[in-house]
Amino acid sequence: MRLSLKINFLLIAIVVLFNSCTVSGPFQPQVSRGKIHGDQLVVGNSFLLSSDDSLEGNIVGIGASLVIEKNAKLKGDISLLGGTVDIMGSVDGTINNFAGVSHIYQSATINGDINQYLNEAIIDTGAQIIGEINTFTFPRFPSQPISEIVNFLTGFLHPQKLVGFQLAHLIFYSTLSVIAMLIFKKRISNVVIAVQKQAFASWFFGVLGAIVIPLVGILLILTFCLSPVGILVIILWALLTYMGWIVMGVLTGKVIQHWLHTKWPEELQAFLGSLVLGLATSLLNWLPCIGWTITFCLGIMGFGGLFLSRFGVPLSSKKSLPSSQQPASENITNQEEKPNKKKSKS
Repeated sequence: MRLSLKINFLLIAIVVLFNSCTVSGPFQPQVSRGKIHGDQLVVGNSFLLSSDDSLEGNIVGIGASLVIEKNAKLKGDISLLGGTVDIMGSVDGTINNFAGVSHIYQSATINGDINQYLNEAIIDTGAQIIGEINTFTFPRFPSQPISEIVNFLTGFLHPQKLVGFQLAHLIFYSTLSVIAMLIFKKRISNVVIAVQKQAFASWFFGVLGAIVIPLVGILLILTFCLSPVGILVIILWALLTYMGWIVMGVLTGKVIQHWLHTKWPEELQAFLGSLVLGLATSLLNWLPCIGWTITFCLGIMGFGGLFLSRFGVPLSSKKSLPSSQQPASENITNQEEKPNKKKSKS
């Protein structure tokens, strides 16, 4: 009865974690209502300052779509990275647009400068611009791909796409944990034991490796002649970090098995542990500041355990030599012990 209750509780917890990952978050379309005071941050979505509404504050958009309708008033600056901005009302401030698309309509009034980097604004005749138009471009530099890349990356911040990406990564992470257990079972088990016995030391080595290895890779890349080696160091660091997460998933599976008082195959432990750990970290990532700190510390422990256990290699032990290869002194003592044993029996 107790076992069934614990299993039901575990399943309910997994469902709650899954549903918690579907929270829409702050990336919803923003529409003005009357007077607004304060800065606005728009990431991967749209912001509409409706007609006859006003905003006192700056607008910062990343891969966003900003619209200032006719008769709308903005008292502040507009800074846009990628995305589009359509201005039909009045803006009392500076417009900074990097690799985006700006359209200043005929009814617009801009009381400030327009600074555009790697793009050129579309300005209709009749638009009033009280300020300078500064355009910074580089010859033969593709500005359109930069805008497309920014829009593509910010597209993942939409709740539906973000949850889909998390689920795909969760399945990949759990499956890879099982494959790793099938191939490197003994090594991963040794790393798990090292993390269990010396958690603080694993965390220390993990923090040290997370700082030193990327720094060495970046320094090698900056030397140009050793840049291929630096790239390999960064790739190795990424692989070791992911292996550390696999170790923590296996350890989570062992803890769950011990808690439920059951006996599962090690591959099943790795799968369920990685599944629960992945869901838990997905939920924690929604917490500002605290969430990513906790997930970072969890992954770092597994990463440090790899170095602490010498990548799962057991400690060197003296191999017992056959009797023909044993030292002469040991053979003499063994021969002397045998007649003594016979005398004691007699």
